[in-house]
Amino acid sequence: MANKSSLSTGSSRPEPSDILVERVRVRVTQARAAIEKSASSSDFTPEARSLRRVFTQMGNSYRQHRRRTGQNVLPAVREAALAFKKEPTMDSLVLVAAQLEGEGILAW
Repeated sequence: MANKSSLSTGSSRPEPSDILVERVRVRVTQARAAIEKSASSSDFTPEARSLRRVFTQMGNSYRQHRRRTGQNVLPAVREAALAFKKEPTMDSLVLVAAQLEGEGILAW
């Protein structure tokens, strides 16, 4: 994984802590284990599917939060999500998690 200084490209982005990076890594590992237990075939590698599963879970949590609060999509969250969709990596997923954590939305 890239060092933390390369993860942050804008001043509005919170710096992900080592603890947050590890929490995301554990979540992706759990998703990968669940994927490997299922017998489905996919064009994506188990790693890519794991990253996407965790991203989807975070997106679901964020949408639920927005429904409860009436809050609009935050530009920084949208930017992080688009960066993940463009290049789905652990680093880009951690940036999404950092945005949600910074807003007090990340539930795990």
